[in-house]
Amino acid sequence: MPAAANHMEPDLLQEARTLIVGLGATGLSCARFLVQRGVEVAVIDSRQHPPALANMQQELPHVALFTGGFDAG
Repeated sequence: MPAAANHMEPDLLQEARTLIVGLGATGLSCARFLVQRGVEVAVIDSRQHPPALANMQQELPHVALFTGGFDAG
């Protein structure tokens, strides 16, 4: 992993909350990275069965996950 990715200011993460849009390989990777650093994460994907769904449910079952269509109303 690049050195820059490992060097984050601890104060920035203390109360961080992040929404990850998309649960493919990159979305799952982002979720893992942030959860390991203590960030509160939620993941959304418009697909009912995104590519990394099974991995997400197995590895990060405590992370909020919303799949399927979005309704603005």
